[in-house]
Amino acid sequence: MPTDILLLDISSRCLSPYLPIPGKLALNYKKLQFRVRWVPTVEIEATCKSLGIAPTAVKPNGQPHYTLPAIIDRTDPTRAVVLSDSIPIIEYLEKTYPPPPNCDLFPPGTQALQVLFIQFPVAQILGVALGVVAMGHLAAKIEGDRADLRQRMEARFGKPFEDIEKRGAERDKVWKELEQLFKLLGDAMDKNGKGQFVMGERVRFADLALCGCLIYIKCVSPDDAWVKISSWHGGRWARYFDAFRGWMQVENPQ
Repeated sequence: MPTDILLLDISSRCLSPYLPIPGKLALNYKKLQFRVRWVPTVEIEATCKSLGIAPTAVKPNGQPHYTLPAIIDRTDPTRAVVLSDSIPIIEYLEKTYPPPPNCDLFPPGTQALQVLFIQFPVAQILGVALGVVAMGHLAAKIEGDRADLRQRMEARFGKPFEDIEKRGAERDKVWKELEQLFKLLGDAMDKNGKGQFVMGERVRFADLALCGCLIYIKCVSPDDAWVKISSWHGGRWARYFDAFRGWMQVENPQ
């Protein structure tokens, strides 16, 4: 439908054709018109402040913490809606642009559990995967953002960035743990009885989060982590990824 939505997200060297944020997938899934503005990590705070985008958290030093993605929806010319963070964005899109029957991203009674799905299974997969994709993540950053990522990650882990990614026997353990996480997830999804998605035959919010996780891994480690994951469990996760290809394109980036 005709909409005037600006989506702001973090610049990366592996932007096209992939959309590693659930909010972007949701916009395409809902067939809403939008344009994208890519923002370097080091410019997020200044950009958000200039556009009236609220912080999403508080830093340990008590200062406001600004994050992307964010949207500015000017479809209604009398008021602009400004939101940040994927979950509030998708909640807003669902309420403002209702889906066709049976295509809800949040079917009644599922929203809390789907939000938990992001905060636990998906977050756990990403956390474990960092042990084998950290250097790829650094390489995917645009040049001006790499020093910032290095500084933040070294402060978080208390070690040089190069030591965050595992090697040798420790790396093998990460692969085994990651494969087990995907197996547990797949076994749980099989309880639906039919359908390849998290809740069965229909795409839901949890699927956008899980697909975003896979897109991230494919972007930062296409020749290593993605090769392994896409081969696990009879190619299940490659087929799952392929089911979302139609919603990954950025038609009008700026």
